[in-house]
Amino acid sequence: MYFIRAIFAGLCVSLFFQVHSSAQNSQKYAQSKIIPLDYRDFERICTLTSTGIDAHYRLPKEQFNSQAKTAGATANIQVEYIDRPSWPEEAITAFEYAVNIWESHITSDVPIRIGANWTGLGEFTLGSAGPSQIIQIVQADPVAWYAIAQASAITGVDYVAQSEGSGNEIEHDIIVNMNSEWDSWYYGTDAQTPDGLIDFVTVVLHELGHGLGFTGSVRVPEGTTAQWGYGVPLRPIVYDVFVTDGTGVSILNESVYPNPSGQLYSAVTGQSNGLRFDGLYSVSSNNGGIVPLYAPFNWRGGSSYSHLDLDTFTNTVNALMRPQIGRAFAIHSPGPVTCGIFRDMGWPLAEDCLNLLDSDSRLVLNNMNINRIDFGVINVGETIEQTIVVSNDAGVQDPLVGRVRTTAGNLFTSEIEDEIFTLDPGESLEIPVQFQPALEGKFTGELEIAYNASEGQNPVVVSLGGEALPENEVFVLDQNYPNPFNATTTIPYALAQTADVRLDVFDALGKHVQTLVDTRQPSGRYNQPFQANNVSSGIFIYRLIVDGRSKTGKLILVK
Repeated sequence: MYFIRAIFAGLCVSLFFQVHSSAQNSQKYAQSKIIPLDYRDFERICTLTSTGIDAHYRLPKEQFNSQAKTAGATANIQVEYIDRPSWPEEAITAFEYAVNIWESHITSDVPIRIGANWTGLGEFTLGSAGPSQIIQIVQADPVAWYAIAQASAITGVDYVAQSEGSGNEIEHDIIVNMNSEWDSWYYGTDAQTPDGLIDFVTVVLHELGHGLGFTGSVRVPEGTTAQWGYGVPLRPIVYDVFVTDGTGVSILNESVYPNPSGQLYSAVTGQSNGLRFDGLYSVSSNNGGIVPLYAPFNWRGGSSYSHLDLDTFTNTVNALMRPQIGRAFAIHSPGPVTCGIFRDMGWPLAEDCLNLLDSDSRLVLNNMNINRIDFGVINVGETIEQTIVVSNDAGVQDPLVGRVRTTAGNLFTSEIEDEIFTLDPGESLEIPVQFQPALEGKFTGELEIAYNASEGQNPVVVSLGGEALPENEVFVLDQNYPNPFNATTTIPYALAQTADVRLDVFDALGKHVQTLVDTRQPSGRYNQPFQANNVSSGIFIYRLIVDGRSKTGKLILVK
């Protein structure tokens, strides 16, 4: 068992949307903010280069779906080949093959339109790409920007079509540039790239990944100062939300990494114990391990930040989204980690990605079969803690990767909140949950345990409840209900600590009628019934004595 500490700077992003392609849904998300991107952004995001080495590593798409039939298309990606006569036909065939692969890994009811350029990019760059716009979905997530294709997939809004007549028309969701000057392309679709050649399909898959959202906003405008965000006020791209330094501190935490600053530059160049993507499903897809990003100590525009780490993922199933690729290399799938990153960011995934993320882990709540924790009654300023024990079922094969979150602000907290934990089969974890009220009253909240299982309730939700009495107030006595009453009523009271308790009922003349409680009771809330079947109508007084101090109330019996 181990933790990946992720401190997210108080940022809450709504990432799990129900996607419906309908006029009603499009209307619901019609209000959006839009920022166009250009070639300078694409060069910052990705200028893919070659390692210059024959890797001799080749994975055709069939190898990624050996246990399941490859799914059909669940997205419609349409490619416009700009100045089509300049494109070699074999390049178009390979490009379409890459498009078909992505179409079975993501889901969108809105067409994804690509503008593909066959253009000179110099002797080192294989390709570059990015989204044509980023969108802020105001009603659903006012915190982060999304690549336009992802925003359309989430909301059902065709932002390209919506731009018509706006004065800011766009024709494409994604712009891809492929180097026409590269003379060592391999255009085959069999993933059998010969020595000395670069696999065209792999490069297109990589560039489309950036255009679909494998894209951060960090840039280095000058020297050793980095900054993130777009718009006023600055907001991150959703990718940025999951990026942390090597100790789990979000790069968006401005108390640690002011924006812009040299401290932020140090973080995004890996000088704080590395840089990583801390998402539940990305970590799960990496067998419960951290997901390092490419962060050389000197910033490299087009390579740093918006790529997986070169050394960690070379010649693995997750090699696609590295900043460089080798010759005699092919990988015809996004790979599990990229699919996990897309799921963390809220992309609706299709079967081919979901197959790569499949996990048989099963979360078990060991010490309770209930869905609620009652913290009882304490005083304002005090803290009480209860513990939940969770396990990964011993009969499964995969590690369980989870994350705990609580609602209701600082009332209910957990010291492992927002930390990603990993449990091997049969392994357990104690999750402490605290109730620490700053005001008096009755409070409720929820504890959510999200995890990577493919089946079962997810997240597991446990209701939380607690009550706070004023400081130094040992008990409260509330009004009985119903009142007036006929025959039976309830007298509620609460204790902030264990105490000797006596509850009596007297008539209006002070004559003792009945003792309801005379014992020592632990802290908590009590609802004591009073049955008056043999008592005549009238006004009565009930008195509660707790450790020698008393309070009274009035009840009315009407028969």
